[in-house]
Amino acid sequence: MLSAYESMNKDLKITDELVHQLQVVVTTVEMLQSYFYFWDDLEDESETRLNKPCWHLVHNIGMMAFNDACILRSFIDEVLRQNFNLEMRDKIMNVYHQVYFNSSMGQHFDAEVSRSRNYDNYTMETYDMICLLKSSAYAIKSPLLLALVLSNKSNKESIDIVENLSADIGILIQCHNDVIDYYNTKGNVTGKSGSDIQLGKCSWVAAAVLRNCTAAQRRIFVENYGSTDPEKVNRILQLYEELTILPEWPHKATWTRFKRRRLTGYYKVNGPLARIRGGGAATNSSAHSEPSGQQ
Repeated sequence: MLSAYESMNKDLKITDELVHQLQVVVTTVEMLQSYFYFWDDLEDESETRLNKPCWHLVHNIGMMAFNDACILRSFIDEVLRQNFNLEMRDKIMNVYHQVYFNSSMGQHFDAEVSRSRNYDNYTMETYDMICLLKSSAYAIKSPLLLALVLSNKSNKESIDIVENLSADIGILIQCHNDVIDYYNTKGNVTGKSGSDIQLGKCSWVAAAVLRNCTAAQRRIFVENYGSTDPEKVNRILQLYEELTILPEWPHKATWTRFKRRRLTGYYKVNGPLARIRGGGAATNSSAHSEPSGQQ
């Protein structure tokens, strides 16, 4: 958020009041991050984050983590109330209310798709929608929108650009997160424990496998995915390796696409948000393919 604000206000005179306001907003951004971590770790039954036990696994916490998350969210409102005038507070809270709504819908969508075990729905289109709501909203879009609000530069054009940029960056980040989850499941990476396979998540890896597998490989996936049985988890890991999906994961392709779109001004009319709303000139429904004329 601070980097975005600085880039929007290069000639701005720095005052003690401004520094204080920025510190307050940055604090609430970190509180928002923790709020979503508490909820996400509980829903995913995660064990570790940043090499430490998840909050709900800390001694004597358990399900009280839900209440702690609610307290954090309430603190955000109170901290803003004490440090901003009514007009600015309402503008900042409008950003946070959008984040709460979109991220909650993303969590719900993610959980419902996983719970259904209907693997016909494990498509890149479904994956993109989950990323747009769950990942892009709070991780990318909200810091940029907050910087716009604090800079008094928030308008329809700037908001549309931020929304489209954050959508693609959010997909990129979630793809990276899903690949890390795979390596965590194998025990190759430390940090956050891997659980996508056991929970039957519609991850990028799962969607990519189902898009590229044979009928026989699909049967193996259906029979073993979404189970905590170590033998079934290992069979899924073997399937991933057989399909050589991970060495070709979309980091390079997605980043190249993002950079090209940024340079050509593509986001103003054709970004993921425009596609999902049914607008723009792009005709390809997958956010993992270049639009016509962009190859």
